[in-house]
Amino acid sequence: MARKKYKTRRRVTKKNYRADTYRNRQKNSGEINRLQQRILNFLYLAEAPRKLKEIERAVATSKTGGKEFASALETLVRSGDIIKNNRRAYTISTAASLFEARLEMNHRGFGFAEELSKRDESQLIRQEKGRKAPYISPNNLGSARHDDRILVRVFKTRKDGRAEAEVIGILKRSSDQLVGIYKVGRGFGEVLPEDPRFPFVLKLRTPPPTTIADGSAVLVSVQSTDEALPTPTAEIVKILGKPEHIDVQAQCVINNKRLKEKFSRAAQSEAKETKDLFISQREDLRDILHITIDGADARDFDDAIGILKTRNGFTLFVSIADVSAYVIPGTTLDREAFERGTSVYFPHKVLPMLPEILSNDRCSLVPEQDRPTLTVIMEFSRSGELLKKRFTRGLIYSAHRFTYDTVKHIVIDKDPLTRRNHKPFLTPLKWAYELATILQ
Repeated sequence: MARKKYKTRRRVTKKNYRADTYRNRQKNSGEINRLQQRILNFLYLAEAPRKLKEIERAVATSKTGGKEFASALETLVRSGDIIKNNRRAYTISTAASLFEARLEMNHRGFGFAEELSKRDESQLIRQEKGRKAPYISPNNLGSARHDDRILVRVFKTRKDGRAEAEVIGILKRSSDQLVGIYKVGRGFGEVLPEDPRFPFVLKLRTPPPTTIADGSAVLVSVQSTDEALPTPTAEIVKILGKPEHIDVQAQCVINNKRLKEKFSRAAQSEAKETKDLFISQREDLRDILHITIDGADARDFDDAIGILKTRNGFTLFVSIADVSAYVIPGTTLDREAFERGTSVYFPHKVLPMLPEILSNDRCSLVPEQDRPTLTVIMEFSRSGELLKKRFTRGLIYSAHRFTYDTVKHIVIDKDPLTRRNHKPFLTPLKWAYELATILQ
C-alpha cells in the first residue's frame, strides 16, 4: 500500500518572514503607483474638479481595495500634484510636473518625452521651449509606443542634468498599424516590428492566412490598451511579400514615417474644381520661349527658364509653377498639403503633396501648355552684374522638355544629330550657357 503524502507547511523563520514582507510591500507599492497614475490621468482629462466617489469608480480595479486607493490619493495630495478644494472635490494642481509630450523611442528600449507642453491656469496648452527632452526608462513606459501623444510626470533630475519622467497616460495613439516580419512560433506565431523604435515582439491572437510564408513582411493591427501587457498582441491585416522587394521596402518607409498615401474625397473634389485665382492679374509671358531642364526620370516639372540677349547683356526669366493659384488657404486641400509638407519620392513611385490632377498637370510646367507661374525677371550686364530684377505673376508656354544629358550633348559635346533635332532651341541654349559661364 502506497504511503499517503501530506502537504507540509513552510516553517516560518525570521529570514523568510522578512522576504515575504518585502515582496508584499513591493507589490503593494507598485499597485499604489499605478493607482496614482490612473488618478492623475483621470483628473487631467476631466479638466474640472471631481468628487472622491467619482475618482474611485473611474480608477479602481478588482485588484485594488479602498485602502490602496486612499493611500494613493493621500500621497498625491501630500506631494502637491493634486489639490482638494472647499467643496471636497479634487483637481490637478498647476504646480504638478505634468506635461503633454510625444514619445520618441530608442531601439534599446527607453524613450524621450519630446515636444513638451503644459496646461496653464486657464487650461490653455503652452509649449515648453529650450528644455531637454526628459528621459523615460523602460520600466516607466507602461504600454506607450513610439510617436504616441502621452501624459508624463517628471519626478527627478538625473546626474547629467536631464529630467526623468514616467508615462501617466496615453492621450492619442500614433497608429494601430505596424509593418513587421512574420515568424512561425508558439500559438499562431509572432511578428517582429521592422522599425527598431518598436522594441517588442507581437504575438498573433488569430490564425495567420494559410498562404503566409515564414519570414514574410506583413502589415499588422496592434491591440491598443491602456494597461501594460507583457506581450502585445496583433492581427495580420495584409501580407506584403518578401522583405527585400522594393515595394515592400517602400511600404515600410511609408508606415514608419507615417506618410499619407491617399487624399480625402473632399480634397480630391476641391482639386478637380480649382481655377486660376489670379488669371486677371497675370503678365502674359507666352511670347518668351521657355523650356524645362530636368533629370531623365523626373516626374513633375516645377521650373522653367527663358532668356534673351540684349544690347546691354541678358534678360533671364526664371518661372516656377504657381501652386497658390489653385490652393485656397483654409480649404481641405490646403490643410492636407500642409500636413504632407512635401512630395516624397521613391525609386519607382511618388507620394505627391497635392492630388495628381494638380501635381502632375495644372501645377506642372508640362510642355506645350499654358501654365500660371511666379516669375522673376533679371537683367544682367555683359560682365554678369545684376542690373535689375522684378517679380510677377506670369502666364508662360513651356515649349520643350529637356534633360540634362540632352543639353550637354547640344552645348558641350556639340553632337550634330542632337543639335539638328533641336534647331529652334540652339540659340537660347547658347545664350543660357554664355550667362552661366559668366556667372560662374
